[in-house]
Amino acid sequence: MSVNKSEFDRQTALVTGGAQGIGRGIAETLASYGCTVVINDIQQARLEETAAELTDVRGDVVGLEADVSDPEEVEVLFDEIEDRFGGLDVLVNNAAIIDPAEYDEISHEGWRRVLSVNLDGVHHCCSIGAPLIAGSGGGSIINVSSIAGKRISVLAGAHYTTSKWGVIGLTKHVAEEYGPRDVRVNAICPGPIETDTMSGLNTSDRHQSVDKGDIPLRQMGDPSDIGRAVIALSSNLMSFVTGTTLVVDGGYTIR
Repeated sequence: MSVNKSEFDRQTALVTGGAQGIGRGIAETLASYGCTVVINDIQQARLEETAAELTDVRGDVVGLEADVSDPEEVEVLFDEIEDRFGGLDVLVNNAAIIDPAEYDEISHEGWRRVLSVNLDGVHHCCSIGAPLIAGSGGGSIINVSSIAGKRISVLAGAHYTTSKWGVIGLTKHVAEEYGPRDVRVNAICPGPIETDTMSGLNTSDRHQSVDKGDIPLRQMGDPSDIGRAVIALSSNLMSFVTGTTLVVDGGYTIR
């Protein structure tokens, strides 16, 4: 049994951090299934470029600038989505920043910045997005955590790991509270995915690198792998799945 593309027709999806990397891959996959996709980022020029490129190839993609760490900007973002599209069906909280700093080098400001985007940002979007989805007749929230939410990261610092563990805990709470309102909430933990960010971390001498030989499937993942996981969790095939965490890592965390 496969996902029926027609179930995503006329649906609206928001992907935060959707202008590049994993977020772009998720947005492109959702658009290919017929969703109207809103991508969010903090850089307007990059947003406009990505939205135009994806619209040319995949369909209707709109870029809206907002900093998810700022609750007032998040409120404006969701108000505009409701005004323009009438509601929301799928929310993908993907926006995140990563910092490879060692624990004793993390400043208070550095700690707060990572947590404010990676965890507070998910909370801000869920707190407004969940009731909006419920009011639209129900739907799905996907929170992008990381394998660092399941184990200590080999590529990033303690603040990143802490934020990604927090995303999984938040996912479970929102899933429990919004289940009766037909909103399913799940998390995805990407493993080694081929992105510019991953390449930069792999060439750093601060942390252990990851190569294909470390992965049982002997290949790095692609952003589209996370996009397909989002489709699966958002589809009717997973209508009885909520509050869970899906690891997409080629078997990397088996060891």
